[in-house]
Amino acid sequence: MRAMVRQAAAVAIEAERMQAAILREEAVDADELVRISNVLQRLMNGLKAKAKTARAGQRTQLVTDYLRNKAAA
Repeated sequence: MRAMVRQAAAVAIEAERMQAAILREEAVDADELVRISNVLQRLMNGLKAKAKTARAGQRTQLVTDYLRNKAAA
């Protein structure tokens, strides 16, 4: 799952870079932007599904619980 998060982050950064280029009125390949946006959407949906499955199986810990346990240690 961590690899998927890293991949989603990298794709999100690339999508943001392209959006920034559009705002600077630089040329951007529209097809590439659409492909990157679609990949990002699929990755995010996959992460959402994995998180839902993990919560159902109680294999993950809420961030608040993690921080509370970390502070207590």
